[in-house]
Amino acid sequence: MLVFFKKINEKIPDSKFHFLTKDNPDIIFDHCDKLGIDSENIHIEESDREDIPFKTRNWNFSLCFIKPSFSKIFSSPTKQGELMGMGIPIICNSGVGDVDFIVEKY
Repeated sequence: MLVFFKKINEKIPDSKFHFLTKDNPDIIFDHCDKLGIDSENIHIEESDREDIPFKTRNWNFSLCFIKPSFSKIFSSPTKQGELMGMGIPIICNSGVGDVDFIVEKY
């Protein structure tokens, strides 16, 4: 996702990437350093589920990249449905559960 953001940021220098995660932010910032992404363009915060609609209200789109694997053949990313339900467009990869079908249909 950060490689994708880096390409966007090259075209739109004032773009921002907002992470909602409970993971350690240092992991993301370390990857930003390796990729040469200015950490000023990255916003990371933890969020409870009930706060997600409020925290995503200004998003132009969301990235939903999941590594296809055998265990993902029959899975469906919950966040994809939640984001689409809130009217937030998603950019995602194929090969994970019913992602292809849902994106093509809706």
